[in-house]
Formats: sequence, C-alpha cells, structure tokens
Amino acid sequence: MRNAGAIALGLALLAAGPPPGPGDGEATWEEQISEFGFQIIHLSTINAINGLNLDADQVRKLREMAERVEKAGAAPPSPKGAFRKDLEEVRAVYRELHGVILRGEAVSAALRARVMQARAAESRALKETLTAPRPGHAKTSCLRCHAAPGEAVSSAPFPASARAEMNTAHSVGLYGWKGLATVWALSRKVDAALTDAQRAVFSDFACCLVPPSDLSDPVRVGQAAVPDWADDLLQKARKIPDGMWPQSRDRIADFFAGLEDARRPGTTEADKEAVRARLKKAMEEARALSEVDFELSREELAGKLSGRPKGEDHAIKRAYFLLSPGSVEIYDEVLRRLERRTVPAATKPGVEADKPT
Repeated sequence: MRNAGAIALGLALLAAGPPPGPGDGEATWEEQISEFGFQIIHLSTINAINGLNLDADQVRKLREMAERVEKAGAAPPSPKGAFRKDLEEVRAVYRELHGVILRGEAVSAALRARVMQARAAESRALKETLTAPRPGHAKTSCLRCHAAPGEAVSSAPFPASARAEMNTAHSVGLYGWKGLATVWALSRKVDAALTDAQRAVFSDFACCLVPPSDLSDPVRVGQAAVPDWADDLLQKARKIPDGMWPQSRDRIADFFAGLEDARRPGTTEADKEAVRARLKKAMEEARALSEVDFELSREELAGKLSGRPKGEDHAIKRAYFLLSPGSVEIYDEVLRRLERRTVPAATKPGVEADKPT
C-alpha cells in the first residue's frame, strides 16, 4: 500500500475554476477531463469535512497540513476556456453544488436530481472516449486512455493490467508526485488529529457529490463502521419469501452492478459480474443464518457486501480526502462558520448589549 498505485483510490474525472472569459476559446480535452477529476474529489472532501463535526483546533491542524500539500504542488486546475456544451452544463451544476455544500447548507431535492443527471452525463462522456492505453501519451496524461472527441477509439479490450496504471494517473494528475508523497508522509498526523469515531467514518466513505443524509449526524460518527445501505439491504434480503428470492436476488445484483458505470467509467462486464457475485454471496450467507448468528455477523457481512476489506488501514484514504487540493479554502470556511457560532450576540454588528436597569 506504500506506493502511488495503492494510494490511488480508483478515482477519475473533473473540477472548478473561474468561468471562461471572452476570447478564451475552448479548454483542451485534457483540461476538461482533469477539472472534472478534481471536482469529484473536491466535492467529496467538502462533504467529508462537513460530516466530521471538527472542532476549531482540529480544523487548524488539518488546514496547516493541507497547506503543506498545496505548497508541494497539489494545486487545483484552472482552465481558462469554455467546455464542450454538454459538459459546460455539468460544470455549472457542480459549481452550484459547490457553493451550497461549502456554506454548509442542505442540498434541495431539485438540486440533488440535477447533480445526479449531471454525473450521469459526465460519466457517459468519459466512457464514450475511453480507449486502450495509447503509447504516444505519458502514463500520467488523461489522453493516454481518453481519446479526444472525434478521435478513433480502440475496440481492443481494456487490459486489467492497465487498471493500476490508470489509478496512479488519476492520483498523480490530482496531486502531482510531490503532493502525493506529502499526503503519504502526513497521513499519520492526520489520524492523530482525529478522534477514533471520526476515523471510523472513513471505513465506508467513498466519493460523494451530494452528502449522505446521515453523514453529519454526531450519532452516526460514533457508530461502528458498517455501511448503512449494506446493513439495510441484508436485513431486507432476509425477509423476502423463498419463492420470490431467486428473482429478487438477481434483480438486486443487476441493479447494483448497473451503478458501476456511473461510479467507475470504463467498468467492464467482468467487473460487473464480480459485483453481482459478491452481492449474491453475501445475501445468501445472511439468509442462511439464524437471528442470533446474523446479529453477531452483521458487520462482517456488510463489509463483504460493500466490498470493504476486513481490517483495511484507511490512514491514506483519510489523508487523501482531507488534504486534497483546494481543501485550504474549505477549512477557512469551516473556521468562519465556527467563529460565527461562538460570537456572543452583543458583539455582532447591529446588536446592542442589554443595558442595566
């Protein structure tokens, strides 16, 4: 796990930056892909930080470390030109979402729906340009595996051996080699700044544009690291009548396998089949257990269902999200929010202190 490939979390996609100005033209295809890659991680970082209920001292410690990572070269991308029309629309939705969650506001149902539509459109655009690795491009370049619109896409199977290379490219593209090394070096300090309960949140945390409804619940942060959706699914699977089970099991497995296209552009049929097999096996195990045995095995089974390795060390994962490029601005905003909560009413502008009578 102590190399760039293992540090990479299988992330790919885009970002924020100033709106295109007049005469800027169109951003290059690599700039567009790179910005979206940044944005997926940046929005996830905002959600993670907001959900940890950090105190001011923790925020300051993490901000200082995030600043070190940025000084090592991990800067947010800043393309000047416009994006392709469909992706410019995606970009606008992501920017709107960025403002809402950065301020700590709730995401409306309408915005949530538009974000999901935008994410599907982005994933579709990337998948359409995905091609077998092209030797003429650097291993850390987006163009190595994403042909520009209009270019021929190789029909050759995407080799499994290229997956680690792709993961590394996503991480290096986001952080740079020095930035990635700095994240690794600071990972234990990040852990030391968090409580046990806060560290546990990351065992089932994944990229999320819209914050999970229960992530910021202080009770949720103190619970065992069992993915809620996985635990719920296991309990429901146990209640399905035997006669309906085979068909229900296959429909559930197909549904979650289908989500892989949005989660990971470039997902193969073999990847989806592995998801189906994992889900079916965990659900069958859950149905075969007695009530007592199921209660004793729920956390382990939920881990199997979600694909979370038992006993995985998430130190790098925590640092990866909490120190991502652009996170300094997030910590600054959180500090401002905390300060507003602690300012006595009498010291706020326009509020007079009570006068003695």
